[in-house]
Amino acid sequence: MNIFRSMISVNFRINEKGETTFFHPVFGGVWSPRKGYRITSGEDVAMLKRYLNISLGILFFVVVPVAGVVAARISQSNEGNWLLAFLLGCVVFGGVYNLIVDRLLLRRIVRNLEPTEERLRFSEIQRLQAESQSWFGLITSALFFLFLFLAGLFGVLSGIVVEAGVFLVIMMSFAGAVVAYQIVLKRQEDTGPGRD
Repeated sequence: MNIFRSMISVNFRINEKGETTFFHPVFGGVWSPRKGYRITSGEDVAMLKRYLNISLGILFFVVVPVAGVVAARISQSNEGNWLLAFLLGCVVFGGVYNLIVDRLLLRRIVRNLEPTEERLRFSEIQRLQAESQSWFGLITSALFFLFLFLAGLFGVLSGIVVEAGVFLVIMMSFAGAVVAYQIVLKRQEDTGPGRD
């Protein structure tokens, strides 16, 4: 899937010598806490990409829905805000799942790779994501985050779901700012030196 390809693009950086460095985990497409690993084999790159694609599929289509159902059940039994519990449950379960995949699946591959001193910075993660996405994908993401921001704002102003609305407004403001930054980077890439 195109969205998965864009999400895992931040895990692989290719330098000017053509060497590939692998970074994992990358949380929320904005932060990678670890240094990278130098990959010398195309087979290792293909295997890591395949594992990341499989793990993202499981995350989005199995773990997140189950986390949402569990969070909603817990909040209903405690008479809390089910939407806020659902959103927080998805974030927590997603982060824990990312660490589980790192420990159980990817560690056995990267332990044979050469560790580097390189780290991914926020701006580089955003540049890698901007390069891997089409203009259509970036604009669609921006509109989607704007829609969720407005839904959260409506929830706050109407008083229907205030806590979840505040959570959505904060998260979608951040996500929208990140996508806006990626759009700026994509525009710079398209109009940079060497472009006609």
